[in-house]
Order: sequence, then C-alpha cells, then structure tokens
Amino acid sequence: MKNKIQDLQFFAMMFFIMRSSYMTIVSPYNLKIARENSFYSLLIGLLLGIIPILIFYYIFKNSKKDIISTIHDLFNKNIVGAILNYSILIIVMIYSVITFDYMVDFAQTTFLDKTPKLYISILLILPILYSLNHNIKTLARFTLMLLYISIVFI
Repeated sequence: MKNKIQDLQFFAMMFFIMRSSYMTIVSPYNLKIARENSFYSLLIGLLLGIIPILIFYYIFKNSKKDIISTIHDLFNKNIVGAILNYSILIIVMIYSVITFDYMVDFAQTTFLDKTPKLYISILLILPILYSLNHNIKTLARFTLMLLYISIVFI
C-alpha cells in the first residue's frame, strides 16, 4: 500500500494528538480531580487513555487499507463494526471542533486580540484543506518534522 506510514511518523502523529488533547480538553478536569484525589486520577487517566490507544494500535497494525475498511474486515461487516465506525467518526468530529475552537480562541486572546474570530478560523483552515487534498503520508511527514522542531526547541 503506497499510503502506509512509518512507525516514527505514526508516533509523531499520536504524540501531537495526545498533547493537544491534554492541553485543550483533559487538563482542566485533571486539575480539578488532582486537588481531591491525585493518585486515583492518575490511575483512571492511565486506564482510560491506554484502552483507545491499544485498540487503535491493533487496528493500525492489521490495516492494509483505510481505517473504515479495516474495521469492516476485522468485524466481518456486522453491527459492531458499523457502531465502531460511527462512534469513531462522531468522536473525531467532536474532538476536532473542540480543539479547533480552543486553538482559535488561544490565537485570538494571545496574539490577535483585535482580529475577528472568523478571519483567524479561515487562516487556520487553509493548512487543513491542504492536508485533506493530499494523502496521509503528507500529514505524517509534516508531523514528523514538527516533532523534530519541538524536540529542539523544548
């Protein structure tokens, strides 16, 4: 398959996805829980975080096609595969909208306080449209480059 990405590129994509989800969605809840039960919040976060990663890793390793076709093949096109595909689609859409909204708000409050939110959104949508027009290998190479840059500057 020509769109197969390397393990290091996959790691870079997962690194940035997990990092962005912590900064935008999980961090306020973890801070609230950590005031009360820090040990329990660590265990709960570990258990809740490792399960989707292991499921995605299993699907990724067995995939010879795209993720939707792979889930259909793994679950023999039954109702479990359809439920899993729709739940992945809904979760990814909700996650993307929340993360994009947080990113636009961050850019507006930090750097562009007099710029309307619509203009910032349009500016940030352009790289997303570029990556959608190209295959996943382009996105994987870009995230690998960002990983190297972030390792140097962090």
